[in-house]
Amino acid sequence: MTHHRKKICFFLNSISRGGAGRLISLLDGHLDKNHFELSFLTLVSDTSFIKSTGIQSPVYTLFSDDFTKAHDRAKKIDRFFQKNTPDLVVCFTAYHSPYLSIPAASNNIPVLFYCSTDLPRHIQRLTQFLPAEATEVFLSSINEFLSSCSAVFTFGKNTSQSLKNAYGFEADQTIENLRSDFKLTNSERNGVPGPKIISSGRLVYEKGFHDLIHASVDLPLLDITIIGNGPEKESLEKLIKETKSSVKLLPFISDEDTFKQFQTADLFVLPSHYEAFPGIILDAMQAGLPIVATDVGELSNILKKGAPLAIPANPTSLSQSIKTFFEQKDLFIRAPNEYSKILERCSPQSILEKWSDILSTNWKHNNSTDSHSIKETLRELMAQYLCSYKDGIDIYGTGQLAGHVSEFLCESGVLVKETFDRNASGGAKLIDQRKKDTLDPLIVCSIHFRSIIGTLKDEGHTGPIYRFPEC
Repeated sequence: MTHHRKKICFFLNSISRGGAGRLISLLDGHLDKNHFELSFLTLVSDTSFIKSTGIQSPVYTLFSDDFTKAHDRAKKIDRFFQKNTPDLVVCFTAYHSPYLSIPAASNNIPVLFYCSTDLPRHIQRLTQFLPAEATEVFLSSINEFLSSCSAVFTFGKNTSQSLKNAYGFEADQTIENLRSDFKLTNSERNGVPGPKIISSGRLVYEKGFHDLIHASVDLPLLDITIIGNGPEKESLEKLIKETKSSVKLLPFISDEDTFKQFQTADLFVLPSHYEAFPGIILDAMQAGLPIVATDVGELSNILKKGAPLAIPANPTSLSQSIKTFFEQKDLFIRAPNEYSKILERCSPQSILEKWSDILSTNWKHNNSTDSHSIKETLRELMAQYLCSYKDGIDIYGTGQLAGHVSEFLCESGVLVKETFDRNASGGAKLIDQRKKDTLDPLIVCSIHFRSIIGTLKDEGHTGPIYRFPEC
């Protein structure tokens, strides 16, 4: 008798260094392959990182990070589900999750959501980049996704409470973050003369490294090093020069190299604006480093009274917390002795056992999911986004369908300049018009979407082209 292996698909924003990448590597390498068949569906992937971890299971990448292409992404996911027929989907990203809900519902696949960040704070940050009219619709799509999940998991009670306060959803279970296998202990550290502070993470705004640089101006006698790569590198370098800060900015090379830097430090600082349960905190604990952090996510539970906690996005508070540590060093230096319990709970063996139990459970699809409602929300989200084109948009489609799309967008407040009907030589008229207005945005509602894009690009069109869900 052939044993059926349970097919698990993990849906992530990316597989890269960090908590998700570390966990995925563990599950891929150690889950019983006689019982589980894994696959990973991502928007983007760090191929060099995947290669370095030795991940063997297939990784499928959508290569799209534009929510206006929601319909395309949903169709790609649907085709993936029909071809690979997963028994369960585990979702790590809420921002792109509405596109997952539709194909999961239509294929009757249960979805588990692993809330690996402080979701309300994360969404608040992301919606700053959306048109104001789209924010309410986007938040509605997040609520609909959470309602469609068979279960929701968080890192701990703080992130669970945050989720409940913002969306009214109770977490089904908490699963702490995974620590690395780094073996350094406090007794092995070889500290250097003079107080040295180290901080590390992806160089993005929400990690708060600019706050640490501002705080460093008030801490001239401290040696501060930030390790990381990311899009904020140049702006951080510029800020260091402008503030005449002594902070050193080093690139991330490898985990081994970072841990060597930890060996020379006296204190680890985490200045993030929001987190859930950052893996880098566990790395600092394994290195035996005392910690100063902002009061975000689970850190008040993890560190308890063992660390001064600062107000997020407040350089003055961060500076004061660092001063408090060095003024009361004898009190806080004992904190590393308390790390053993949390490190044991976050050990690879412990986390693997929890995930094995979760994935072995016979989850059922949430039949209350209304895929039609989710589609409507996505259409409305796109419509609100298109309102930002104050000079208007054009529509190309087939007959009645193009008319329905035009009517829907007009009712949503979008300025529709012209509609080109493919059945009435609209294609030729569109191409002629695009030769004059190569930058104007275009909405296409047609199964011939790809061929139209190819033709327009050949004719020199460089403006945005969106595919709109059928009405």
